[in-house]
Amino acid sequence: MGYAYGLLAAAIAAEVAGTTAMKYSEGFTRLWPSIGTAVGYLIAFTP
Repeated sequence: MGYAYGLLAAAIAAEVAGTTAMKYSEGFTRLWPSIGTAVGYLIAFTP
C-alpha cells in the first residue's frame, strides 16, 4: 500500500511541475518550459 501512495505522490508532483512549467511557457512560445510541461504531464498520466 505504501508503494501506491508513493506513485500517487510522484504523479501529483509531476502534474504540479507540468502546470508550473505551463505558466512559464508563455503560450508554448518558449521551448524549455514547453518541454517541461509535456514531460510533466506525460509522467503524471503514464500508468
